[in-house]
Amino acid sequence: MVGTDGSRTADRAMRKATDLARLCSARLHVVTAYRLQADMTVIGPMGIALGADDEKVRSEVEAMLHGREKEISAEGVAVSVHAIPGRAVDAILDVADQEHADVIVLGNRGVQGSRPSLGSVPFNVLQHARCAVIVFPTSTTADLGPFPVGEVTDPNGS
Repeated sequence: MVGTDGSRTADRAMRKATDLARLCSARLHVVTAYRLQADMTVIGPMGIALGADDEKVRSEVEAMLHGREKEISAEGVAVSVHAIPGRAVDAILDVADQEHADVIVLGNRGVQGSRPSLGSVPFNVLQHARCAVIVFPTSTTADLGPFPVGEVTDPNGS
């Protein structure tokens, strides 16, 4: 299985996981966690919540995952996608346990900064996983964050 947040770095890890799944004739589970808006609601006049649309957030996550699912299926790999509300670490570990994953594939870090250390998600997954974890170096200086679904990038960053 592989965790993704839709970023360029996560997509590089997803491509590696797709290659591994193809080589092993395995099903690839793609997991994305998302935060519910209730944690970030702005209260307007008369106590009415403004901008709280959990369904929209879930819909956007599912659209991103559907795009990834089509890409992976087109490469001849069986794939399942999982949109899980909550923390990324919990979502990845829970799906790995539920699906009896043999291996979890992650990128070395997200795009939250330029520090050269292992990101918090792969670090915590490594500490708590009940299966093998492969962490690929996926970051480049050109990584600026999420990109539209369907955009194709070269794994070498060009």
